[in-house]
Amino acid sequence: MDKVDVNDGVFSALEAGVPWATPLSGCFHDMDTCAYGFWCLPCLFGRNAEHIDGTDCTTMCCLYSILGCLGMCWVPHLLKRQILRRKYSLREEPCEDSFVTCCCGPCAVCQETRELQARGTQLITDYLIPSIVSLLILAGSAWASRVAPVLQQPVVGYRR
Repeated sequence: MDKVDVNDGVFSALEAGVPWATPLSGCFHDMDTCAYGFWCLPCLFGRNAEHIDGTDCTTMCCLYSILGCLGMCWVPHLLKRQILRRKYSLREEPCEDSFVTCCCGPCAVCQETRELQARGTQLITDYLIPSIVSLLILAGSAWASRVAPVLQQPVVGYRR
């Protein structure tokens, strides 16, 4: 772990830097981001990567999805999280990035989204959730009109 000399004291990289805007477990601080991360985590990761260092959103989304099938999606996530931390001088908390991205990946992606939003980045989550809800309502009403009504079969009494 890197050591940083601050005011004649030695502190670990965990203690140096600026705290995150929200904690790792703060998914419910922003329900739109939480829902987006739940329904399409690779897309949210791709969008974050685009805002972190200009990487193509689609490429990162596909890479995250493919590596996710192999249990390795934490590798590109680790690299992007480290770039984000360096960019904003964020603390490596609550523990090392490798552990956070490997074991708490969805929460970490949502935390990174909230951090970017707190720093003024306009993300897709601001208008995505109302659009999804509208589409689901429309799809539900269209689907319901196509379902044939279920007719009840007559009850036949049997004699002995």
